[in-house]
Amino acid sequence: RLHTRINTMTTEADKVPQKVKDFLGSLTRAVQGGKRSQIRDHLEGKVTQLSDKFYKQAEWPAVSAVEELLDFDETVIFLYSEMTTKHQHTKLAAQMTLENRVSSWINYTEFFDTLINRTMPARLILPVPTIWNLIDEFLYQYEEFAQYKSRNYSSNSAGFDKHAEKWSTISVLKYLYRLIDVSCIKTVLKCEAENIPLSTTSKFATNELYVWLGYFALIGLCRLNTVTGDYFMAVKCIDSIDISQKRVRHAKVTGAYISLYYHLGFSYMMMRRYRDALNIFTKVLQTIGQFHTRLYDQKKSDKIFALVAILLKYCPKRLDEQLRTSLHSDHSEKVQLVRNGEEEQLFNYACPKFVSPAPLPGEDGITAFLLHQRSILSADFKQQSALPNLRAFLKLYSTVSLEKLGSLLDNGDKDLLKQQLLTLIHKNHQKRWKVGPASSGNYIPAVPIDFYLEKDFVEVNVPVHTRQFAGHFLYQINKLNGIGRELGQK
Repeated sequence: RLHTRINTMTTEADKVPQKVKDFLGSLTRAVQGGKRSQIRDHLEGKVTQLSDKFYKQAEWPAVSAVEELLDFDETVIFLYSEMTTKHQHTKLAAQMTLENRVSSWINYTEFFDTLINRTMPARLILPVPTIWNLIDEFLYQYEEFAQYKSRNYSSNSAGFDKHAEKWSTISVLKYLYRLIDVSCIKTVLKCEAENIPLSTTSKFATNELYVWLGYFALIGLCRLNTVTGDYFMAVKCIDSIDISQKRVRHAKVTGAYISLYYHLGFSYMMMRRYRDALNIFTKVLQTIGQFHTRLYDQKKSDKIFALVAILLKYCPKRLDEQLRTSLHSDHSEKVQLVRNGEEEQLFNYACPKFVSPAPLPGEDGITAFLLHQRSILSADFKQQSALPNLRAFLKLYSTVSLEKLGSLLDNGDKDLLKQQLLTLIHKNHQKRWKVGPASSGNYIPAVPIDFYLEKDFVEVNVPVHTRQFAGHFLYQINKLNGIGRELGQK
């Protein structure tokens, strides 16, 4: 039997193209030598080229066929397995079986257990973007498994029940918290913020791999809480991260930066902290505009623009000149949908892939959870449906009678108009973050407008803002310089 197994392995290895063998050998040497740039080049660049050439519609070789080329190294084997599973999700999603997904879970958990269940940190060097990709892909596969289970549970209930703990919300949470705890990342971030020496003797707290794993696990925890609808915890769990700083750890990896601010902004939005959500979204959009990002990041950017278009209707805010131009030119269809009152369609497009923490079998379970989350926002928008026009007319007057205001709004019912004015006062007061933890803040007006009723008259006080032209001129200068460069190249 052993002779037969060896012959089978030899036959499988012989089928592997020479260029793939060279790639695997080079990857192994890079990982064992701790060469960060080469590891990243292999896992983000060369693997894509080889996949397109040899495995566009096929799976990569099984681990058993190439483990000798990987020098039987557990870390390299994990990275190879993670790479091949990612390829399956990207190119062969329709062909993936329950066994494939369970195998991927086992691969991740064995790797995490190997790193966590130790008395001393592992001697492993990985590039920071690769560490982020591990956490990002781990959560992506969790979301995909939830969708897959919902669609296929009725046809394979016994198989799913057998692997009930695999990719469950509780299991994924457990590993994220274990990575956070072993890395002592909260202590590390607190000491960094206060500019004091590290207050722990843990060797893991000074190991770069563990610190980054813990840090990205915090961002992953924000994402998981967001997709499961626990928006308070999504914001609370990243209190250790100072979002007011410009030079922060997550800024080193564009994907981590976008993920954190997208899920934080979305959670703010669902908590009715609309101005905070707008501030977060505009901040990340400005960052995306400064760099050449991946297609995935551009798709996330489109979703953020959709959410910004929705929020601006109910919480007006002066945008940066470049963002305003981009919103009304490149995303004009989103703005038009909002004007037509079709926010729900935009919400369905821009929201994350929700995962019910208490899943119901069948595809209706996913739909029901999405509809529930959408109804939370829709209920608030319905209450505010008359407020945008009311706010706009109030800004035109310092004193206006209820009769005049009612005629402008086609509303002759004074009692209803007074009710809408009170609703405007209530909805305009939102919890606003300024400094400190992301969950902190004070209740202040989101839009600077103040008014009170004096008998049948509304007395309005709107602060006068001096218009700033610097941003407009800088945008036009940069645009002209870009045109000049394009003409010079021709």
